[in-house]
Amino acid sequence: MEAKKNPNLEIGRNSGIYFAIGLNLMLLLSWRALEYKTFEYEDVVIDLVQVESEFEEEIPIVSMNTP
Repeated sequence: MEAKKNPNLEIGRNSGIYFAIGLNLMLLLSWRALEYKTFEYEDVVIDLVQVESEFEEEIPIVSMNTP
């Protein structure tokens, strides 16, 4: 008896490759979704502040008595 199925038209012969491609695609999409960053943009203008003079604090000299 002769087989009626054509081996060139078999659907399941590359199913392992299709499964691996789909698995890798979903892994890539989920990884990119977890790494996706969003930033909140505000309409705040940040300007530079110019300080007129620097504040210098005088540190008192402390002498320690050693026994």
